[in-house]
Amino acid sequence: MRRIVAFLTVFLFLLSGMLVAQEKQKTISQTPKLDPFKISRGKLFSASTTRSTHQTPEFETKTNQSQITDDFKNALEIIKKNHVDGKIADYNELTKFSISAMLSSLDPHSNYFDADEFNELLSDQHSEYFGIGATIANFESNGKFDTYIVATFPDSPAFQSGLRFGDKILSVNNEETSDKTSLFVRDKVRGKIGSIVRIKVERADTGQIETVVIRRNRVAQP
Repeated sequence: MRRIVAFLTVFLFLLSGMLVAQEKQKTISQTPKLDPFKISRGKLFSASTTRSTHQTPEFETKTNQSQITDDFKNALEIIKKNHVDGKIADYNELTKFSISAMLSSLDPHSNYFDADEFNELLSDQHSEYFGIGATIANFESNGKFDTYIVATFPDSPAFQSGLRFGDKILSVNNEETSDKTSLFVRDKVRGKIGSIVRIKVERADTGQIETVVIRRNRVAQP
């Protein structure tokens, strides 16, 4: 009798062990295998240490700058397509105004210069520029503004070409200067050293119209 009870006890113990083993094997077989080098969608993979998914301030700054650039481009496109003067607008001036407005929100000492303005600033700092060496000014006559030669510097290209006080500038390189500011004419007259500029003038003493060809040179200024 004791042998039968011992046999049944051992049999039940082995049977329970087999059932537990089968259950574990079933669980393992149903569990999907994980490939440590397979990147599944929506998962974070790192070959070293685990990193936080929170973006760094540097990344956020770059993202914000990119967004601002895209917004500015979109604004220009909207202006170009929808504004009444969109196709002929001076986008260089729009860009200058936008940047200047941005800088004015920082402090009153920050300024923006485009390429021409910056070169002019450098010329002023070096007390020289490249042009013909003449002082010009606007005068009104019969309700219309014209640009006149006020003075020429000694030994300057303008002086050597015979330009004198009172000569009226009619055009620069075939571009008419009537009703244009003296600053506009000045920018047209100035240029690279050694380059040629053609100035049509009306002589003050004779009234004759002549085209004077002048080679630009370095001009010193106080």
